[in-house]
Amino acid sequence: MGALEMKDVALWEDVWANDLLDDTSRPPPAVSSQEPTASTESCIDLYRRATETFSRLEGTYFGEDIVLVSHRDTLSTFMAAAKGTDLRTHHVDYPFELGQVRMLDLTARPQNGEYDAKDFRGSLAV
Repeated sequence: MGALEMKDVALWEDVWANDLLDDTSRPPPAVSSQEPTASTESCIDLYRRATETFSRLEGTYFGEDIVLVSHRDTLSTFMAAAKGTDLRTHHVDYPFELGQVRMLDLTARPQNGEYDAKDFRGSLAV
């Protein structure tokens, strides 16, 4: 969350409002970072990073159950991509509470029944 890291979660509302408009928008960068522009990620950035990670995990642990621990926006963005819903509404469709545990069955088809550009097999896939 860049400049919003470790701040009140209420401040994230503006970030989520921007997500609704543009899945390439980014939160304000952390100016104290050695590389401020790399301190934030858009929904698309999160999606690409998560799919690359999950692709490696699938190759290593195919057919096994795994537990993933991550930041809530990363997890909600991945849930939206895995379910075939719009990345811009990840925080509305799949909100995570801090420390929440949730199961995701990747053997099922996306919610809309078809794969599109936001799914793992789409043009944005890694």
